[in-house]
Amino acid sequence: MNRSVRFETPRNELRYAFLGLITLLLMTIVVVCVFVILHTMQRKPLLETDDFNEEYMNEIEMKIFNDCIEFVAGNLRLINSTQNYSHYLQEISKNVYNTLQHLSATYNHYLILYLYEHELIRSNIPFEKRLNLRDANLSNVQFHNIAVNHLYLPGVVALNSLFAECQLQESNFQGSMMDKSRFLDCSLENATFSGGSLKYSSFMNISYLSSVDFTNTDLLNSDIHIDWLGNTSNIIHARLPNGSFYNIDSRNLITDGGTEEKCYILQSDRWHKEPKDASSTIAHRTNNSCIEMTSMPENNCYFQVNSTGRFTQHIDLNRYSTLIDNNRAWYNLSVYLGCFNSSATVELHFANERESDLAYVINYGESWKLFLHNSSIPVGIRRAKIVIGAYIARSCCAIGDVHLNIFQNNE
Repeated sequence: MNRSVRFETPRNELRYAFLGLITLLLMTIVVVCVFVILHTMQRKPLLETDDFNEEYMNEIEMKIFNDCIEFVAGNLRLINSTQNYSHYLQEISKNVYNTLQHLSATYNHYLILYLYEHELIRSNIPFEKRLNLRDANLSNVQFHNIAVNHLYLPGVVALNSLFAECQLQESNFQGSMMDKSRFLDCSLENATFSGGSLKYSSFMNISYLSSVDFTNTDLLNSDIHIDWLGNTSNIIHARLPNGSFYNIDSRNLITDGGTEEKCYILQSDRWHKEPKDASSTIAHRTNNSCIEMTSMPENNCYFQVNSTGRFTQHIDLNRYSTLIDNNRAWYNLSVYLGCFNSSATVELHFANERESDLAYVINYGESWKLFLHNSSIPVGIRRAKIVIGAYIARSCCAIGDVHLNIFQNNE
């Protein structure tokens, strides 16, 4: 009897241990299931909230789009009744510019088409009737299989844009930032990208590419081959896909700097006088009555300044903007100066788009000689101003052969 008890006790212990293990396993399963159910119940409102937010944002975007369309339509009616294009186009431009900042690329696509259909952004209408969308954001916008000839979008930001099977003849993208854009099977006859940026862009199956204006355009790492262009006059000052610049125009930028155009008329309408009554004449060097010209320049005439004054000429440098903004532009300034009992200066001022002077150089001369100065042009420069100053004490000053040349720095 005692032996039987001794054998049954271990068996019971094993049975109880097994039942305890099963119970623990079942409890673990129950806890895990409860956790999953609670987590799912908690997650569901979050998912519903995300869906609600997406729907809510779509409603907001649609309202912004519709408000803009209504605003443009209202102002177009006012233009038709008043013919006051300047004021109402400016109002439309501000509203559209702000709207484009808050819309997706899809809505921006439809807004551009609306403006195009209402002849606000077409290059074949009078300039005063065109909408100015400069700096507007059109990045990632896409157009497929559509005719938008004469599309007028200069100076916009349209990064990573797509034009597929589109008709874009005589369209204007002058000065636009369109890096990583794609033009696939499009007609681009006589379109212009002058002064713009098309870095890393692609042109596939494009006909008549030789008529497209790429002057001063940044084509770095694009898939354009120079052989495709044919007319190389359309890529002057452009940066090619390999990073080199093509055919920089280094001719003199000063108009009538040697007075040859007005040599025998004794006046020059190329220079602005300060004050207006400043006395200057144009004299032939063989009739020199001012100073002794120890070294004769190649031309025949010079400015003879007889009273204190300044003579200014403004120069547009926008066609060199790609060279300048890639820190590859240098200038060379040269001038012959000479005075008798007086002094003269030549100043070169640079200005960016905000008109502020960024750099200048002044050369002084009291005896007839050639002055030279060259240096780099700061990034962002768009204008230059050459100023000839004469400070007459008793006699006169002679100034001739003023030259300003821009060239590529290959260093």
